[in-house]
Amino acid sequence: PVMGTVEGAGVYNYGASATLTANANEGYEFVGWTVGENTVTDNPLTLTVTSDVTVEATFAAVKYNVIVLINDSTMGTVEGAGVYEYGTTATLTATPYAGYEFVNWEVGGETYDTNPLELLVNADMTVVLTFKSTVVTGVDNMENDGVKVEKLFRDGQLYIIRGDEVYTITGNRVD
Repeated sequence: PVMGTVEGAGVYNYGASATLTANANEGYEFVGWTVGENTVTDNPLTLTVTSDVTVEATFAAVKYNVIVLINDSTMGTVEGAGVYEYGTTATLTATPYAGYEFVNWEVGGETYDTNPLELLVNADMTVVLTFKSTVVTGVDNMENDGVKVEKLFRDGQLYIIRGDEVYTITGNRVD
């Protein structure tokens, strides 16, 4: 890709002053000039012409930070946060721990429920990752022979609690 342009190159008379200006394109920044074996960072660069000279402008992609904040870091991890060059894609992958699940990402007020999430990097970004617990208890206030019966959802499974004992939905006791 074209990272930038230079103004001022041309043919000059001996002793004339030549001014070169480097203009970086979007997503790139000017790094410096190479004049013979020397490196110069002035921009614009002014030279007194005493001979033929080749001057080279160097540009580099701007780098941006992609930061991920997790609503509760005890619920899971994320991969893909870091420093990215302008125009590249950051792939963020959420990995919930046992007993938790991925909910969504929030980026600049927009919510995304895809995991992994691919983002085109063109600025510093802060992403909020939300996990939630899959352990949900619910009580059906039922009485069975005078014993309270409850239902329990854990790790996506339904269990029945009768007294102090836990059973699968098919009636097998869980120790």
